[in-house]
Amino acid sequence: MKSKMLLGGAVALTALAMAAKDPIVMSVNGEDVTRSEFEYLFNKNSQQQIEPQPLEKYVEMFSIYKMKVADAKAHGLDTLSSYRKEIKQYSEELSTPFFVDSVYLNKLTDETLQRMKYEAEAQHIMLYKNPGVNDYEVRNFADSLRKELIKGADFAEMAAKHSMDRGSNARGGSMGYIVAGRFPYTFEKAVYDTPEGKYSEVIETEGGYHIVKGGKKIPARGSVSVAHILKLIPPNATAAQIDSIKMQIDSISTALKADPSSFERLARDLSDDKGTAQKGGMLRPFISGQMVPEFNEAAFALQDGEISEPIRTSYGWHIIHRLSSQPMPESETMRPSVMKVFTTPGNDRYEIMDNHKYATFDKNLHGKRNSKLIDQMYKDVAVLGLDSAFVEKYSAPQFANQTLFTVNKHTYTVSELLPRLKRFHYTPGAVANSRLNTSIESFYRLCLDEQALAQLEKNEPEFHNLMNEYRDGSLLYEMSVRRVWDKASKDKEGLADYFERHRSDFVWTEPHVKGYLIQAANDSVADAMRVRLQQLNPDEYISTIRKEFKNQGTIDKILMTEGQNGMVDNLVFGKAPVTPSNAAYTTYFLYDMKVLNAPENVDDVKVMATNAYQNELENEWIDELKAKYPVVLNEKEIKKLKK
Repeated sequence: MKSKMLLGGAVALTALAMAAKDPIVMSVNGEDVTRSEFEYLFNKNSQQQIEPQPLEKYVEMFSIYKMKVADAKAHGLDTLSSYRKEIKQYSEELSTPFFVDSVYLNKLTDETLQRMKYEAEAQHIMLYKNPGVNDYEVRNFADSLRKELIKGADFAEMAAKHSMDRGSNARGGSMGYIVAGRFPYTFEKAVYDTPEGKYSEVIETEGGYHIVKGGKKIPARGSVSVAHILKLIPPNATAAQIDSIKMQIDSISTALKADPSSFERLARDLSDDKGTAQKGGMLRPFISGQMVPEFNEAAFALQDGEISEPIRTSYGWHIIHRLSSQPMPESETMRPSVMKVFTTPGNDRYEIMDNHKYATFDKNLHGKRNSKLIDQMYKDVAVLGLDSAFVEKYSAPQFANQTLFTVNKHTYTVSELLPRLKRFHYTPGAVANSRLNTSIESFYRLCLDEQALAQLEKNEPEFHNLMNEYRDGSLLYEMSVRRVWDKASKDKEGLADYFERHRSDFVWTEPHVKGYLIQAANDSVADAMRVRLQQLNPDEYISTIRKEFKNQGTIDKILMTEGQNGMVDNLVFGKAPVTPSNAAYTTYFLYDMKVLNAPENVDDVKVMATNAYQNELENEWIDELKAKYPVVLNEKEIKKLKK
């Protein structure tokens, strides 16, 4: 096909290219294509080709590609909300590796791996967050408890009285020994970093507020595999019941001392832990902190193969058989899994990385808040609450047009925040204040994200090229669907017309049998089918026969040559009778049958015709593009690319 690209204007383009760090290779409908973008796509295309593609041919193909993108933009496809949402999602996913601070990530990983070498004694007082109670009140109460501890109050007594952690308050706040990586990061940090006998600041986790008392540190003991026999003590058991259960566990212990090999059998027969009894009492391997302290310490105190005396826990009485043990893996072996936790959304360790990322954005992008305006908004929430009255006030021009944030010299106004507040209906109070704070902070992060992505695309060629490719590819795909693919498959009149104009292109080298192949349970059913078919229009054959003769026969529309079906070969081409594969329908016949030497209509070659019609539509589109969107080549720069 003769090219209609414009080759004039090369002098002006060359002058521009000389001055640019990234020279212009061509301009398509006024949009420049840089050498880096062209080379990136050319090299990627070359890697996908079996034979290297000549540069001249690729320039032609690339120009058409860019013209199609220009056509998509001319039709407004780049303004569609679905397109913008898709591009935003892709850019966020693609940018994630670029925004990972590897130095900071390695620092956090090293810190965790160092802690994993030790077990730390965990002791705390915990106050739950309660939706019915102001968080500030809970926090203030936690602060008051810490002040009492600093003054000398007994920690165990305070934990027993005030701590809401039922797993530890009965033990004076003791959780036993824990291993790093198993608890919320802020809690773990306080447990490991608070000196023995000292108290941490009040720390917050998703579950509530904690005061941690520093405890002992011992070398990590790895993991153990144990089996156990449990005799449960029911809630509110009487003294007599408790005594009876103690006698039962002592009796089992005596039997085990006489015959240790009977442990598995006794566990199956007598353990109240039905989940493990059938496995001889076997539990999954565990590390410190995964079992209640009494069980944990007893298991780790045993030697491999040793059986314990009866151990009392909050569940009842246990006898533990330590089966085997494994030391903690080497640090470098655990590094990938520890690192993954910090980079996988959905946990508090990821939030640490996320917070660090936004702090870095804030610094590097010179983020600035309008503190005076934000303070005024908090004052108004205290009076108006967070509802339509608040939104109405800040929708007035004197507020709505004010700058809320400045990021990377780009301003964001109050009007851009307001849609996030319209759905709220909170009366004045701490909840309204908290919701406003959350909305402002999430909007600020959105602004940081937007500007960080803009900077990344400006400064990182790899990201820039990938985003360009994805944006253009999405537009090209959607425009091709509308202009070529959907039209070819849905335009029945156009497809039929194409077939009539190109009948000579669709030839068969052998006859085709066209009609309906019918199988019936017997001759009587076959005769009834023939009678019914004579009463129907062709477009009713299949639906009616399948419905009215359900479980008595089948009907299929066919178009096939000799050798494709044994029944057809028998009925049309004189081959020997066959036994149908479906033994329920042994009688078969053809209805409305024709033997064609050439396609009768477009439906006989629909796939081939659709593909050919697509090619015609594609070529018509390309001719329109070349007439509509000028392409100016920088011949001098293209010659450099050849070298």
